[in-house]
Amino acid sequence: MPDGPTDRGAPDDGVAVRGGFARNVLPALLWALAIFIGGGPGVPQPNIEGLYIPIDKIDHLVAFCGLQVLCFRALRYELPGRTRRRMLWLAALASVLFGILLELYQLGLPDRSAEVADAVADAIGAVLGATVLGFLPWP
Repeated sequence: MPDGPTDRGAPDDGVAVRGGFARNVLPALLWALAIFIGGGPGVPQPNIEGLYIPIDKIDHLVAFCGLQVLCFRALRYELPGRTRRRMLWLAALASVLFGILLELYQLGLPDRSAEVADAVADAIGAVLGATVLGFLPWP
């Protein structure tokens, strides 16, 4: 039997999260606000002629991968003693739910459209963030 807690359900190893609210939670809130503003009315969407890659889906993937990482930091600060794995996937869930809410918000905007494909790209980005963080050795 191992001497210390494992990642399979035991709390983290007691490593204190450095910094305070401004360092750990505020970046997630600001990133979410930036995504919300970017998805709001009057913001021009990328339109690159001749490019067959759906650039807006890549934007969603990157934005929500970043949101997952920042949500993870915020959750680790706000909910100490929880398992790392639980916080990774809770942050992914929070990011996906935020993406779905953003798409629902866009239903009511005249110059925006809500797309299931956008929510899927958001979810892929959040899961990618959780997966990559899960393989990194730091707590």
